[in-house]
Amino acid sequence: MALSSRCLSILSTLYKSDDFVKVSYLANINNASERSIRYSLQKIDNFLLKHGYDCLKRHHTKGVCLNKNKEAMQFIDSFIRENTPFEYVYSKEEIRNFIILKILLGHQPISISYFEKILYISRTTVINFISLVDDYLRNKEIKLIRKPKAGIYVVCNEVVRMNEFANLLISTISMREIYNYINFGQAFSKRGKLYLNNLFDLGDLRLIQSLINDAENDLARVFDDNSYLRLMVYIARFMKRSQYGVGIGQQQIEQSKIRSTKEYKTATKLIKTLSKEYLTDDVCEEEYLYLASLLLGSKSIIMKHEDTENITHIAKEMIHYIEKTYNVEFKNQFDELLNSLALHIRPMIHRVKFNLTVENPLFGYVLENYSELFYNVKNACKILEEKLSVELDDQEISYIVLYFALALEKLNKYSSKKVKILVVCAEGLAISKVLAVSIEKMFNVKVTETLSVRSLTKDIMDQNDFVISTVDIPDVDPQKFIKVNSVISDEDFQNLKKKLEVRFDNYNSNNFSKVNKLIEAIKESCEIKDIYKLQYDLLKTINKESDNVALVKTLDFKLDFSEQFVKIKCIARDWKDAIKIGTDILLEHNCIDKRYHEKILHNIESYGAYMVIVPGVILSHAGPEDGVLKNSMSIVTLKNGVDFNDRFNVPVRLIVTLAIKEQNTHLKFLEDMMQLLENPEIVKKILEVTSNKEITKILKKNIMEGIS
Repeated sequence: MALSSRCLSILSTLYKSDDFVKVSYLANINNASERSIRYSLQKIDNFLLKHGYDCLKRHHTKGVCLNKNKEAMQFIDSFIRENTPFEYVYSKEEIRNFIILKILLGHQPISISYFEKILYISRTTVINFISLVDDYLRNKEIKLIRKPKAGIYVVCNEVVRMNEFANLLISTISMREIYNYINFGQAFSKRGKLYLNNLFDLGDLRLIQSLINDAENDLARVFDDNSYLRLMVYIARFMKRSQYGVGIGQQQIEQSKIRSTKEYKTATKLIKTLSKEYLTDDVCEEEYLYLASLLLGSKSIIMKHEDTENITHIAKEMIHYIEKTYNVEFKNQFDELLNSLALHIRPMIHRVKFNLTVENPLFGYVLENYSELFYNVKNACKILEEKLSVELDDQEISYIVLYFALALEKLNKYSSKKVKILVVCAEGLAISKVLAVSIEKMFNVKVTETLSVRSLTKDIMDQNDFVISTVDIPDVDPQKFIKVNSVISDEDFQNLKKKLEVRFDNYNSNNFSKVNKLIEAIKESCEIKDIYKLQYDLLKTINKESDNVALVKTLDFKLDFSEQFVKIKCIARDWKDAIKIGTDILLEHNCIDKRYHEKILHNIESYGAYMVIVPGVILSHAGPEDGVLKNSMSIVTLKNGVDFNDRFNVPVRLIVTLAIKEQNTHLKFLEDMMQLLENPEIVKKILEVTSNKEITKILKKNIMEGIS
């Protein structure tokens, strides 16, 4: 009975555990159903019995565990670690990837019988896998050749070959396992043993390690894992090609610039050492140039260079730009972020100067989740581009975005103290409640209370860091006071940003799929010159629209509203008459008493027309204690607008009168209602309708599911 990779994974988990392991846990870590896990456990039982050991122990609530006697544990440890392919079934993915890696690294045809022997599978199975390999490579623009009586091999650009090999290997086994294999001759896993024992010669790998270490010493750098692997793959391929007298081929590299670098001298020294080892004198210049370009483009985890000071200064300016944009200070993270950016920037500059392109595997993720940050980092990168005379593509910029994304998210997560905000509106709480929600969404603050002006005391002001209001409050310290409109405008946002820390949140991932669909439609009609700019421009627009159009239904809030609460094309003598038309509707239906109308007039006369929330629209309201009998709303449209002397200086034609009795359940409805009134298209429709029924339809379609 042979064990599959899933069985081996389960056996390994049980071997490492000192107690019972639940089947649900095994299902979760193996991405399988509990039924599949139980089937695998039965196979493990049969395997243990076959070799003379007890079955697994089972408990109806605790799960399963191994019978851990000394002999059984020694056998299992040996089986997990040692190369016993006849007792282990490689997965389809492991087989396919091994065949791909083998033919990419090799230079001569590899026979089908070789794969039969190494993988313990039939000839027919190998042939079937070769078809899968062909499909995979074709998508990578690599041609698979089947040579009768010889085997299979690939034809492609040498750089493409090496990059694909490195990408596939690093996605298959960890660098830690590769390092361990080089240093101790042992792999941690069955897969690691299959790949490392059959792809590389251990002696060659140790020579390669020595050469890379020498290069690091010459350049006063320590390469990161990915760069180390790419250098290792290049040298391994150089060894293979040298046996057949084949060079790397012509590469698009600016030769004169590279020859003057320290990396070129190191590359020359390394290749000459290899040439002596492999008795290869005829090495083409392209080999030196390409290896030098690899060294120049390699990322480092430690770096000491003559230009480090300049790069550090540029990185510092970029950090300050992002700090200013988001109104934050990285403080304790600053040095770590600065060092990480500086280490990243130098090899990036060399990659750009020598036309070495990279592809960020997380590029789509960055655009999807950090579209706004991507736009801001792109602007920050202009500092670097101007000072170093380079032009970065979006792939390179996306790497830098990840550094800032991590730093900003840490800042939000570990912010020691949120600024305390008090929101004050003139008497009525409706606008102040919605304003509070908006501010908490935009900034990293805590709104402690929403109050009317008359409830504001010195003690309450002293307990808060800032007071935000839609009206002037003369006795508040000017340093603590921020005046805004009832609906936050761009100007308000900029003023708030000077004193408050902007929240950094991911964008709605659903919008990214919408953008891609839009781009596909645009492609059919015209040529797109800069697809990535179009992507984040569309994302910005969609995200903004998502914030401004109310489509979320309110299920737990009820208020009286119907066609009888609507009047259209009315005529009002002045603003007071316009307010009265709206409140009279609620009076007629016993939703308010006369005090409510009087309080609205008093508030506007005392504090100004702050209730005019957008041009031409007023949200007329007072407080719950000012005569509200029922949650209710009326809608009035005017034939000719009236002047409220508000900041927009546009005659008001739409009066929404709102009376709210509850303090809490209405908040989501208020937010939705204000967002709806911000939408000029919906307001236009309301003003143009010819019947009360049409208005109720418009509102119910968008936000009014809770209306009775």
